[in-house]
Amino acid sequence: MKFFLLAGGYGKRARPLSLIRPKPVFPLNGVPLIRLMLRQLKKERLPQGFINLHYLPESIRGNVDPDMAVTFFVEEKLSGSMVLKQALPFFERELLVCNGDIFLDLPVRQLKEKSAHSGTDGVLLVRSNPGNYPAVRVRGDDFLDVSPAGRLPAGRSLMYAGVAVLKKNVVAGIGDLNFFDSLAKNRWRIKVLAYEGIWLELSDPLAYYRANFAYKQHVSDHVENAISPGVTIADDSIVEKSVLWEGTVVSDHSAVSHSIVTGDMVIRNGRFSQMIVSRLGIFALPGI
Repeated sequence: MKFFLLAGGYGKRARPLSLIRPKPVFPLNGVPLIRLMLRQLKKERLPQGFINLHYLPESIRGNVDPDMAVTFFVEEKLSGSMVLKQALPFFERELLVCNGDIFLDLPVRQLKEKSAHSGTDGVLLVRSNPGNYPAVRVRGDDFLDVSPAGRLPAGRSLMYAGVAVLKKNVVAGIGDLNFFDSLAKNRWRIKVLAYEGIWLELSDPLAYYRANFAYKQHVSDHVENAISPGVTIADDSIVEKSVLWEGTVVSDHSAVSHSIVTGDMVIRNGRFSQMIVSRLGIFALPGI
């Protein structure tokens, strides 16, 4: 089995952060998200796969270890789920597909086992739905369909967790930007696998900020801040529960708290609380 990481999107909801770098390269506790996911794939003995590129492609290329056999598909225009079809000549039976803006502990073994059941065309990873995502309807472990966000079925609601194993016939049959539109048009036999482990989405700046500290808790890192390499904090300055990207310098009696600093900049005599501090300007980060 090979993997396909979907990494071409603009990440408009994550602006202004995504104006500086694409979401798959946002650092979680100092490590770009895509590196964390590729490390998992390599550990699961899946060193070969595909990544689609469109927005700020070189930033993503630069965070892929050269010892992984990755084929890049550069899209002039984003094609949604149809980009998966570009991988058809290069894999035999099935493809592990993962959204490029989420972190989770990939249950590769369980996905493989469920996919191996006779007559199964694919497996969708699902999780509990907090209520603001489209609802996945199931019968037992059979996928039925997806209801729009806000139209939740009675009882426990599930959502797609952004990971799937798809057989080659399914990938070949995708004809829509939204994969679920293709599911609705075909009689593929799709199963679901429930997942209740850590799941972090870097959808917007506040979600990204919170994801850093949820990830720190997940890896039992008790350092107060989420700091990337190449960060300098002067002894006369204070940084509290903040996310600092590479190349940040905090000096001259500055104070930064509950904020995101997007790197490659020097803060002198600054006071920032619940802010995004960037070369593009200073933006509020409410809701913390």
